[in-house]
Amino acid sequence: MEGINIKFKSKIDWWFHLLVFVLFFLPIFKLAYVFLVLPQNDNNFFYLILGGSFLLVSLIFILPMYFFTYYVLDDKQLKVRSGLCCNKKIPYEKITDVSETRDPWSSPALSLDRIEIQYSTGLGVVLISPENKQEFLRELEKRRN
Repeated sequence: MEGINIKFKSKIDWWFHLLVFVLFFLPIFKLAYVFLVLPQNDNNFFYLILGGSFLLVSLIFILPMYFFTYYVLDDKQLKVRSGLCCNKKIPYEKITDVSETRDPWSSPALSLDRIEIQYSTGLGVVLISPENKQEFLRELEKRRN
């Protein structure tokens, strides 16, 4: 498989879609309600700050995770990308164990249908959730050997 990169998008559970909806669209509706429906007064400032804060968190953290969580198998390493912050590179020879899990710990995975990859550098473990888990596992095993 020399020179061939395979990209796997993250599987996304219904609860993550709901989280994105709540943290992104609900503040937009709330801000529109404050501006268009409520009479203008000093109490509206609280609603503007609250709605704006949720929208800012969504734009900075949640939406990039939603659109940019994927895993790449290249000829030397597994690359894990999630949002703007997580960008791990794990050489195949450092991977010590691979197993399926439903562990809910925070990770670059948008589903609870996960794969736990243990490795001998850095934090030592990463949980991922490729859409086609079985194909990912087969391809990872080929590249590790």
